[in-house]
Amino acid sequence: MHRIPKIDLTTLSPEERNSIDIYDNDFAIIDEPKKIPVHDDYPSHIEVAMIGICLEGTTSIGIDLKRYEVRANDMIIILPGQTVQIFERSRDFRNSSLVISADYIKNSLFSIRQFLPLLFELKDKQCLRLSPDEVVRILEYHSFLRQKIRMPESRYKKTIAYSLLHAFLYEIASIFDRRKPLNIKPQSRKNELFLKFMETLQAHYKRERSVAFYADKLCLTSKHLSNVIKELTGKSAGEWIDSYVILEAKTLLKTTELTILEISEELHFANQSFFGKYFKLHTGMSPVRYRRS
Repeated sequence: MHRIPKIDLTTLSPEERNSIDIYDNDFAIIDEPKKIPVHDDYPSHIEVAMIGICLEGTTSIGIDLKRYEVRANDMIIILPGQTVQIFERSRDFRNSSLVISADYIKNSLFSIRQFLPLLFELKDKQCLRLSPDEVVRILEYHSFLRQKIRMPESRYKKTIAYSLLHAFLYEIASIFDRRKPLNIKPQSRKNELFLKFMETLQAHYKRERSVAFYADKLCLTSKHLSNVIKELTGKSAGEWIDSYVILEAKTLLKTTELTILEISEELHFANQSFFGKYFKLHTGMSPVRYRRS
């Protein structure tokens, strides 16, 4: 059976690791399109964040079943847990990408509250047209980070490298802020709760679809969890859960040869009939009809 593979920096082969600039398994600078850890022939679950700049040519990329046409000076951002596929690249396509591991984001960046509004914003806007000056600034950071990765080991190498990485992410945040001021809310406790909810959801959505399960994991009541998530995102906790399950179902239906029964089992529905009713409730069509559409 063909299931969607998961890709992160740890899945790179020794040859691939030796051909790019990578620091531990936390982040890497990748300039050659073929070395980016995304398959061309089929979709992959990405367990990294990727911030790529198209320098020349064009590419067509699918992120969570939404297609983006990317051209020179476009920035494309992919978040951990998303499903990605490259449909085509022009022969002259060139890019430069920063890849950051999901573990590093979870363990380090989530603690930096200023980045939380940016994470919310990126869920809705993943391809952004940049000015030539903005492209130059981003490429300067790539160059600085590459130099620090290659520098000899020293007492301060790690601190310098990660400080530059954080500065680069502030630069990305400022690019979004110039277009639309990021809504930096004072209730940081609620922001952190949302991120913990999303982390738990990504780990369990294939098995658990009840708000009560996630509330229990976060030591909250279902009502409190739903109210906080709705306040921050405009979507209830239940809607977030359903959106993850339906996206996975759609991806499996469109990109694998799994039967409807096998997909229902993959998503831990009680039976195929229950899966079909759930899918139709949220999409307006049966799994069979969606697969043929």
